[in-house]
Amino acid sequence: MSRKAKSPEPVVTDMSIIEKAVAEAREMMSNGSTKIVTAVLRPRP
Repeated sequence: MSRKAKSPEPVVTDMSIIEKAVAEAREMMSNGSTKIVTAVLRPRP
């Protein structure tokens, strides 16, 4: 039902989604976008 695949809900605990986020973060890090990486890895209140 979730159409927004890029913005997962806070209740999401699926490890595959987390792994995907980490993979994207590493990709961004290799591209030099450290600010986006920290924003993605930092837990939201």
